[in-house]
Amino acid sequence: MHLQHLGLDGLAPYDVIIVGTSFAALPIAQALAPAARVLLIEGGDATETQETRELTRSDEYGHFSDGYWANHWIRALGGTSSRWSGVVAALEPSDFAGGDGRPAWPIARADLDGEYARAAEWLGRPAAVCRPGTAFGDTLVSCPLSHDVPVRLPALAGDIGSSAGVDLLMRHTVVRLTSRWRQRVEGLELTGPSRTSQTLAVREGQTVVLACGGLGNAQILLQPAADTDTPVGNESGLVGRFLMEHPHVVSGHVLVHRAGLPPMPDGFGPGLVALRVAPPLMTRHDLLPCSLAVQGPVEAPADSQDVKARLEASFGVSLDWAMLFARSEQEPSASNRVEILADRTWAGSHRLRTHCSFSSRDLRSIEESTRLAGEALTTMKIGAVRLLNNAIYRETTGGGHTMGTTRMGATPRDSVCDASLCVHGYANLYLAGSSVFPTVGAANPTLTIVALSMRLASHLRTTRG
Repeated sequence: MHLQHLGLDGLAPYDVIIVGTSFAALPIAQALAPAARVLLIEGGDATETQETRELTRSDEYGHFSDGYWANHWIRALGGTSSRWSGVVAALEPSDFAGGDGRPAWPIARADLDGEYARAAEWLGRPAAVCRPGTAFGDTLVSCPLSHDVPVRLPALAGDIGSSAGVDLLMRHTVVRLTSRWRQRVEGLELTGPSRTSQTLAVREGQTVVLACGGLGNAQILLQPAADTDTPVGNESGLVGRFLMEHPHVVSGHVLVHRAGLPPMPDGFGPGLVALRVAPPLMTRHDLLPCSLAVQGPVEAPADSQDVKARLEASFGVSLDWAMLFARSEQEPSASNRVEILADRTWAGSHRLRTHCSFSSRDLRSIEESTRLAGEALTTMKIGAVRLLNNAIYRETTGGGHTMGTTRMGATPRDSVCDASLCVHGYANLYLAGSSVFPTVGAANPTLTIVALSMRLASHLRTTRG
């Protein structure tokens, strides 16, 4: 049922309250209903409006500024699905394992294998897109990217909100959580279309899931509580820390024999050939994961015809110009963060300030990965790379992926939530979405977001009996 407002009994009829209508939220609602009564709360309307854009305006500093984060934080039905480019990839087993200065996830890749397959189906992709990478030569790994028509969620959100057991409440912003004893969430402060707020009780046995993005989840958990300086859910002091993006840049031009590149796996569907440096070589060079997609063709660079002719004669194969598009990892740093300001939105939430900058390791990983991939292709006599140094160090931007800020881990000393995505210390508060990623690998996050939400839904079904 689509609701304009809640009834006199407020939140009481619902077993599970999910804040958001994104890739993180909808799989949970779909999996739990109708066995459980679910309420989806969306802060925006059916489409973006100027009024809701005002809610995401932040002060932004570092390499991502001038409205960057707000442009990828959508207060509307379906969340950021309106921005999704349709690229799908699973994280590699080594991404979960951590090491080389990167924290390990509290779960292994094997713990998500079943959910990855179901997530691919939910996104309209074959299960083959979830397979881990395979060796290509001695030093590279083939990790293709699925690239098909993107799924837009507003229609699906509307359908789910009309199905049995699910109610959809739009134009209501969750401002903060309340809790007297800090053992469970006891109330939600909501601001509706009239711009007046009310605090509604969360009864014993109800579950609250925050699924409103890397900035949205952090914003709610950073709002000051009435009785203490520590916000509800931020007893760890880590909410807002480790804000991450995926550095994106065309890192090189490549003359390549396309027939010599790894083929798409059987049943993979439309996609992009993408290569990564093998983990042992990454460790040797102290590199972060970096995916290099072979895209194009592109126009031949100036004064390159002689190079092409010489290489074709040397390799004995035909070569075409393409580009290497890098999708890389940003290392988790506590100094890359989200914090609140004194200024408030019209809904009553404190606005955010973001600080996020690339490290030397972030950019050097793109440079060295591109260089090592080029050397490997040349050794195999199927390609040669011209490194674009200025682009890497001056033009790298992001992919619109807001990750980190409420990461999962083993204890409150290193994380905000546990392996089940339950906020430490709170029996009924869970987090969903890329805000829980401890590291981000070199894969677009959508498939992992959906897989984690499906895993959370299974956990909630079990714990709720």
